[in-house]
Amino acid sequence: MIEEFGTTIGKDQPRWLKKALKTIKSKPGIKATLYWDNMNDLPEILDDHRLSEESMMTLKELLKGSYFIAAKK
Repeated sequence: MIEEFGTTIGKDQPRWLKKALKTIKSKPGIKATLYWDNMNDLPEILDDHRLSEESMMTLKELLKGSYFIAAKK
């Protein structure tokens, strides 16, 4: 299991998600994973891993089909 994975918000986020999920699918030993959709707003750590609207649409598209089981918020 990959306990958490994510990428910072930005223009490359949808492309990164496509590559990440392709990699996950290519590893049969990975049975579960969680996307880290969070913003760390501590002054010393400004880290935004929230999904942009485009990235959320990309992720929803990638999770269609029978391979992934997606939990809904």
